Amino acid sequence: MRKKVVILIVIVFFGVLLASLNSFFQKKLLQSDNEIMCSIASNIIVIQKDDKGVGLLVDTLENNKWGCRFKAMKALEKIGGTQVVREIENKFSKKNSIAKWHMILILEKINSQDSMALIVSALSDNDESIRAEAARCLGDLKAHGAADRLRYLVLNDKSDLVRSEAAVALAKSGDHETKKILISYLDNDTLKIKINSVIGLAFIKNDSDVIPALVGCLRKNNNYDLRYLCIKVLRRLTSESIEKLTGKSEDFWLKNSDNSGKTLYVGNITTKSEQVAGAK
Repeated sequence: MRKKVVILIVIVFFGVLLASLNSFFQKKLLQSDNEIMCSIASNIIVIQKDDKGVGLLVDTLENNKWGCRFKAMKALEKIGGTQVVREIENKFSKKNSIAKWHMILILEKINSQDSMALIVSALSDNDESIRAEAARCLGDLKAHGAADRLRYLVLNDKSDLVRSEAAVALAKSGDHETKKILISYLDNDTLKIKINSVIGLAFIKNDSDVIPALVGCLRKNNNYDLRYLCIKVLRRLTSESIEKLTGKSEDFWLKNSDNSGKTLYVGNITTKSEQVAGAK
């Protein structure tokens, strides 16, 4: 009997030791700047799904290397569920803005009631970029339950970027009361905010004010990306040709544009144009 107890204690001891060593090596691999090592550790944790490993993946979202952060993010998306949401909730407030941005994307992918609640809570973050990203996610998820919080941001947030993203989110959710705000932001000095406003207006159909506002934006701005997006949205909202609406052809507006912003924004526009295409 005593011998069996000793054997059991030895087995438990070595089990704990191996688990500790496993966690130690995973941590070392994930803290390295080597993307291959990060990938190996991430894949192991996906298989094991232990809480310590999930916590290490969340910590890796602060890694200096984009590739390591990306591997950790994808691993957390694969694991998903309450386990990941719980770890993010425990660590969100302590992380830097880069990690928080990744966390919001993971929560968007999980798309559960708990993950949605965390995204809503991120609307109160001190960093305007995180509040804006949280608002964007809620719009893409058509989170009707967050409408009151988004309206509050539209009216009260100090950041034009956050207010514009919140207004777009409400428009995507079918709230067309934000129309005047979106139209007003077409005259903002920041290109990204103008682009956000055009995206938001793409979801407001059968409104007599939207078409003239987009035509005015097309005429007043010389940026290629913004003009391109205005044309895409106008095509979506009306059967009238651009030439009939503006007196000039689509080619005219695009060829006589400043291409300086094209490299910076084309990726975002491609993604958002797909959102526009899905607007109904």
